[in-house]
Amino acid sequence: MGTTSQTAETDTANLLRLVFEGFKRENVFYVVPRGYDELPAWNGKDLDLLVARADLGEAIGIIRRACDAAGFAVISSSPDDGHGIELCALSINTGGAEVLSFDIRYLLAIELTGKNVLRRKIPVAQLRRRELSQNACSFYTLDAIDEFLATLRQFLLKRLAGNAEKAEFYKDRLQTLLRQPAAAQWLASQRLGAEEVKRMLASGVSQVQAALCALADARWGES
Repeated sequence: MGTTSQTAETDTANLLRLVFEGFKRENVFYVVPRGYDELPAWNGKDLDLLVARADLGEAIGIIRRACDAAGFAVISSSPDDGHGIELCALSINTGGAEVLSFDIRYLLAIELTGKNVLRRKIPVAQLRRRELSQNACSFYTLDAIDEFLATLRQFLLKRLAGNAEKAEFYKDRLQTLLRQPAAAQWLASQRLGAEEVKRMLASGVSQVQAALCALADARWGES
């Protein structure tokens, strides 16, 4: 059992290395917005990617070729404000093989109203990113400021959905990001110090949404 699990983990790590190497080779503009702390270990069933719309077709082709090279079968592939690709490892494709997926978007939705209605959307090409290298794997994620805003958006989504456990997870992540100088300094320039952020996160969803939209306007321009 342990051998099968280790094999699956090795397979997915190899797959992700091939995907990120392909993205870099073909100059695909992308970021892994969250869940990257242990990459290329793939924890969970899906991996979120934000890809510039102009590079979406190239990115999908790279993922498909990486799947072929790493021994994965693409089960389904469908557009949905981006693209979703479901896959499983051929080496563990017995009856109960776990299905994994890439969830690809070319817009970062910011403004939310009602029951998870997404309104304002930021093109991925407008996002700022940084390169990380860990566990013999290099990839791009959001810079500290954009990651804070994207995480605040996730926190708001989970609050709206009534998912207290996930909301608390993203709240903790926001506190971690606050300790990064770039994010702390930028938020301070918006009159949001650590205590103000703490009070905002504890306030109602309408106040959180108002703060998110104001910060998005400051970062990317008014909608």
